[in-house]
Amino acid sequence: MVINADILEVEASRGDANQLESALRDSSRWAWDAGATKGTDQLYLSAGPSDPLQGEVQSSTRRKRLLFRCWHRGTQESDLLLGSFADSCLAALDENQLGRLEALLDCSDPDLFDWILSGSAPPTEHDHDVLRLLRTYWVRRHRIK
Repeated sequence: MVINADILEVEASRGDANQLESALRDSSRWAWDAGATKGTDQLYLSAGPSDPLQGEVQSSTRRKRLLFRCWHRGTQESDLLLGSFADSCLAALDENQLGRLEALLDCSDPDLFDWILSGSAPPTEHDHDVLRLLRTYWVRRHRIK
C-alpha cells in the first residue's frame, strides 16, 4: 500500500478491498474509484480528498454520458424512447436516480419496451422511481388532446 497526502492507492484481495471501499464510501472526505484487474482476484482502489467542484464536473460528465447512451441504443425506437426522456428529465434527476437510470440502460430493449410502454411488471431490482418517471413521461407525451 502506498500513501501520500493527496492519494491513497491499494491493491488487495477482494475481501480487504471491499472493506476499505466501504469505509471510504462512508467518509465524505474521500472521493474514490475502484476496479478489478481482469483475470485475477485483485482489486484496485484509488481514493483522494473529495473536491466539491470536481464532484460537479463528474456529475456533469455523468449526465452527458447518460444522455449519449440514451440517444445511442442501436435502434431508432429505443433512441426515441430513452433519448427524449433524457432530454426532458435528466437534469432533474439526483445522483441516486442517475444510478438507477444507468442500471435500466443495461437492460435489453425488449424488456424496457415491455416495462415502459406495455406496463408489464419489471423485476424487483428495476421497479423504482426512475422507471415510473419513464412510464409517466410516455403516458403524458402520447396523451390525445
